[in-house]
Amino acid sequence: MVRKIVLGIGILVIAVMTVSAQDTTTTALTAEGSGTIALNGSGSITISGNGMLFIVDRTGDTQIDIEENRRYVHTERETRGNTVHTYRRFDGTATVSGEDMAVLMQGINLQVSVSGTGMMLLEGVGEFTLDDTLNEWSSDGVQISLGDVDENKKRRR
Repeated sequence: MVRKIVLGIGILVIAVMTVSAQDTTTTALTAEGSGTIALNGSGSITISGNGMLFIVDRTGDTQIDIEENRRYVHTERETRGNTVHTYRRFDGTATVSGEDMAVLMQGINLQVSVSGTGMMLLEGVGEFTLDDTLNEWSSDGVQISLGDVDENKKRRR
């Protein structure tokens, strides 16, 4: 189980493209389901559910607000200049905002609301709303671009 979670973080940090904070148009997305929800970009995300929550702060400006939940175990470590927050046994709501961040949650009863730029990955079983259109996500996964993506501003992590 831990190996699968670490693999999920690796996929989020390495394979998903990051969009520069200079993008001017943001996209709003809501989703609910079970599996993996990942954001790589800038903006604001409110995520709730039961599982493991990872937050990577790349710039030092990420704000994290955890709704009181005494059950989780929080660890924080520095890795390659990034601050990585891990919340094990998470069962609550987190609101995270900032520039150039990654948020990944694996679990059940997941609900998320995002406003920002970057990339979202939804993998598992659930539904999401984008541009007032209801869509489904599955174990095959769906990758969604948020905001105006200028090809000149993309970079790989």
